[in-house]
Amino acid sequence: MGYEDIIKRAEDALARENFDYAITLLLDIVLADPKQGRARSLLRQAEIRKFQQGGSSAAQKLSGFLKGITSRFGKKDATHSIAGIERALRDSPGNTSLMLDLAEKLKEAMLADQAIDTLEQARGLDNQNAEVLRRLVYYYEGMGQFGKAQTRAQEYVQLHPTDKEMTAKLKDVSAKRHIELSAVEKAKSFRDQIIDEEKAIDLEKGQRMVRSEEEMTQAVASAKAAVEKDPNDHISYVKLGDLYQQQGRFKEAMEYYKTAYKISPDYPTREKMGDLAIRSREEQVKAAQKAVEANPGDPEAAKRLAAAKKARIDYSIQEYQARVKQHPTDLSLRFRLARSLFENDQTDEAIQQFQQTVGDPKAKVDSQWYLGRCFMKKNLPDLAANQYKAALQAPGLSSQMKKEITYNLGEAYEAMGQIEEARKIYQQIFEVDITYKDVADKVSQLRSAE
Repeated sequence: MGYEDIIKRAEDALARENFDYAITLLLDIVLADPKQGRARSLLRQAEIRKFQQGGSSAAQKLSGFLKGITSRFGKKDATHSIAGIERALRDSPGNTSLMLDLAEKLKEAMLADQAIDTLEQARGLDNQNAEVLRRLVYYYEGMGQFGKAQTRAQEYVQLHPTDKEMTAKLKDVSAKRHIELSAVEKAKSFRDQIIDEEKAIDLEKGQRMVRSEEEMTQAVASAKAAVEKDPNDHISYVKLGDLYQQQGRFKEAMEYYKTAYKISPDYPTREKMGDLAIRSREEQVKAAQKAVEANPGDPEAAKRLAAAKKARIDYSIQEYQARVKQHPTDLSLRFRLARSLFENDQTDEAIQQFQQTVGDPKAKVDSQWYLGRCFMKKNLPDLAANQYKAALQAPGLSSQMKKEITYNLGEAYEAMGQIEEARKIYQQIFEVDITYKDVADKVSQLRSAE
């Protein structure tokens, strides 16, 4: 049975309000093939409708689910992160923080249309969510959909009229929209602007993910034809960058992004360049890791891996520092910088950043967790314990995250010499999951030490 047949069954189930069955079918599809955008959109609808029919008690139960889940998947590729967040959304469909995280990972996976659809559905749940509106502005702008970017920017500014960054962004996208409309008015007709049928088909499809090799070839050819016709076609250069990045042709993708940025030096294009540079370095780390695994005793392979890791983390820090400088109020960017600093053992600098990102509701738990780990690095287990205990107070923590933080709390008590407290903490994990890390050994050893 193909995906279309399964989607049809899910639509029938949704029409009958058999939400659980529809969710099961659609979740299986998007986990098997993340490119299935229609399935993901229907999945969101099914989960949200189930959530909304659950009443206030269900809302109270679900709304506090894990925020900032992205960091738990930070060392995996975007596809794995998407799968993990989707599973979390199955249990917490009304959580806009998770939807924001999902949109970010979809964008990283070059599924920008799905990222926007996810954000729009989050907006449907909370049309005054500033972060949802802000990202929609930038995502639409990056897709060249200036009219929609302008609309969302207007909604944001109406809610936050003193936000200088978004007020300036509204002027920017409004100007781009005006230029776009002027160009349309000058054309004799829509067909006069489309010089071949392939271009028309491509525009109808918009920016959705290219699925087949043939369609990829057609999309590249169409975008190249557009820039040949108009060398200042910023949007088509960006699209070429996106297409080549999908193919793993990072060098060529970067050249197109750079050309687009020279024509129109906007933030979304600059962000794409930075994200691509980080991704390219991550691929170099993966390649070096495979070489080490193939030749575990080769010292040169180990050196190359260490050098690749250093290059990746050094660039990530440099990139996120630049973005934070440009957008100092964006706590999601500051959180990425903090994680990079933590990974690079720049503990004091990481603490400074995490102490700010703890004010971001969607990153609060993860910031507290990282602060605890930072304090442990500085041999301050009492401060670490305070952070871990605060993180554990968050409602709706996933069992995996709760076990991780609880285990860290046990380590902090051990470091303070509070053996009995440490044993009690480890025992909490032991009672629900005897196989978790070395918790069984910890409980046995600490019992003997008392």
